[in-house]
This record gives sequence, structure tokens and C-alpha cells, in this order.
Amino acid sequence: MNIKTTLTANKENFFSLWCYFFFLIFISGFFFSDTSKQLNNIFYISLCLPALIITIRDRKNMFSREPFFILFFALALWIILTAIISPGQTSGTLKELKPLIYVFFLSIIVFYLFQKRKNVPLILSYVILISASASGALFLFDFYEPRNWNFARRLLGHGSLSNSIWVGAAYGFAAIISINLFLHEKWLKYQITALCLGIIPFIIMLATQSRGPLAAFAVALIFSLFSYRNKRALLLTVLGMICVTFIFFHHSESIDQTRLLKSGDSYRIAIWSNAIDEIIKAPFIGHGISADSENHFQNRTFDHFHNVYLTLAFHTGIIGLLLFLPLILYPLFSFKNGETRLLKSMLIFGMVYMIFNASRLFTSPKEIWLIFWVPLLFLWANNKYRKTHG
Repeated sequence: MNIKTTLTANKENFFSLWCYFFFLIFISGFFFSDTSKQLNNIFYISLCLPALIITIRDRKNMFSREPFFILFFALALWIILTAIISPGQTSGTLKELKPLIYVFFLSIIVFYLFQKRKNVPLILSYVILISASASGALFLFDFYEPRNWNFARRLLGHGSLSNSIWVGAAYGFAAIISINLFLHEKWLKYQITALCLGIIPFIIMLATQSRGPLAAFAVALIFSLFSYRNKRALLLTVLGMICVTFIFFHHSESIDQTRLLKSGDSYRIAIWSNAIDEIIKAPFIGHGISADSENHFQNRTFDHFHNVYLTLAFHTGIIGLLLFLPLILYPLFSFKNGETRLLKSMLIFGMVYMIFNASRLFTSPKEIWLIFWVPLLFLWANNKYRKTHG
């Protein structure tokens, strides 16, 4: 090996380490950043330039007949087209289109990392668990009050997870990862470690009393138990049924006092009805990406429709929604191997969460990146790796 080849290999190794290191820092930032702006800056400063370099340098290998990017570009072009023909202001439209580039850069980093380090999804899962457990322990230590077990109010205004929905989504996501690692790992010490690291995230998810993350956790859990179908899955199923039965019969009054089973205070049905009414006005091409999704019900004003799928249909029409669905449905039903079960469970969590919370599919770094885009991209990257390496 000559000097030039050695230097090239060293540069590539340094470059991959840079992407790997800062990507893990970025993911940890969802739990440790003081503000959302800090979280964004980690991504913009540390990963956008590497993503641009990879795009220019490896574009033939990265994009050549790759289904994900074909579907992604088709959706992106449709969004741009509907933005051009919509009556919204140009400045507002350009602002709303920028997140397309950010998500694209995220996809480049994920595909590149999977090519260089195939075990990155497993490492990422433990990084999320450790970050969630450590930050969750700090939250509990700082804000625990014996007379007030409502963490949602105590967590408001602190860190990038600055509202109860963010908190429930992020820590619920970590909790479902814990369950999946317990089912996935072959060695007892790793199984116990995974379960222990999921205790605090699970408690915080429950304490936020956010029904969207709880529904997402329940659906993802059922999928995971059915997907693995091993002795540990059976054990968790039995223990879960026993716990639910015990709580229902012995602590029903405590449950009634929480938001989890109360109806009528989230207005989701009314908000979604507003969304459907607006979609009907422009069913095929939508209202444009810069259109305001503010809506009203009984003298109350809501900033958005609290549903990513309806919001996408509102902005880009039924055509936009149909262009998006293959991005998530194809990997869920077509990619079948042992390595994808963890990623599929994570993705299902995000998909269900997006029914109840959040609004836009393409954003600057927010909880949707952590619980939806990252597992989706790793699923596609895993498929590309298997096709390339057999």
C-alpha cells in the first residue's frame, strides 16, 4: 500500500468517525440540549457540511437506482410544485421548503454511516437508552414533588424537550427500544441491562399523561411481542396482563384522576374534522406548503391539525399523501430479516404518534426526527446494504 492510498484511507476513516461521533451527539442532544436551537446547531454545524461532501463525492453510489431517494425526490418535487402554484407568499414558501434539505442531509448521513458501520442502529439504541435514563434521572431529581406526581407541568420549559408531548414522545420511544433490546439480545446481562435502562423513560412517559405517546407505545409493544414470539415475549405478555389487571382493580380511582382516560379535553376529533373540511376544498394538490393550518372550535384556536398525515394532505393534497405512503409502507412489509425488527418497532411508534401529535412531516430537528425519520432511514439503509453486500 503506497503513501497516497494510506493517506486517503486515513482521511476516510477520520471522516466516518466524525460523522459517527457527531451523529450520536446529535441524537443525545434530544435529551440533553438546553434549547431546541442548540439541538439544531449541533446538526447544522457538525453534520450538514459532511452530508454535502458525501452528496457531491458519492452521488453515483448513493443515489443510483436507490428506491428511497426516488420516492423522496418524487415527494419533494411535488411539494415544491404545489408550493409554486399555491397563492402563498414566496418568502414564506421558501422558509417552509428548507426542512426538505435538512431531512435530505439527515438521510445522507444515515446511509453513509450504515455503509461504514453496520452495527450503528444497535449502538444508537443504547445511546438513546443511556441518554434517556441519565437525563430522566436528572428530571426526576430536580422536579420530583411528593404531593404532585404530574411531571408534565414540572418539565415544561426545560430543555429541547420543552413540552409534555415532546417529553412523552422521546422517553416513550426510549422505553419501546428497551423492550425490543430485551427481546433481541441473546445474553442475559444485556437483556437485564436493556430492561433496567427502560425503567426511567417508561415512568416519565406515563407521568406526562400524554395519550399520543402512550398509544404509540402500546401499538409498538404489541408489534414487538408478536414479531419476536420468543419466551421473553411470552413472559412480558403475561406480566403485562397481570399488571394491567392489578392496576385496573386496585388503583382505578388513581387512573380516573389522570388525563389518560378522560375524554373531551384534547379536541382531536374536532380538529381532525376541521382538517378534513379544508382538505376537501383542495383535495388533489392541497393548499401549498406555506398555507396556515390554524383552525378553530368552540371559541378555541389551534395552531395546527395535530396529525402529520392530515396536515400533509392539507398542504400537498391526496397526491402528496399517496407519494409519501410508499416511503413507510414498503420497508414495513418488504424488508424481512432479524435486523429490521427493532427498527420496525421504532418506526411504528413514530407512525402512531404522528396520528395524534405533531403537524409537519418536514421540519428542522424535532421529535419527529428522533422517533420517525431516523428509524425509517436506517430501515432503507439496511436494505441498501443487504442488496450491495448480499
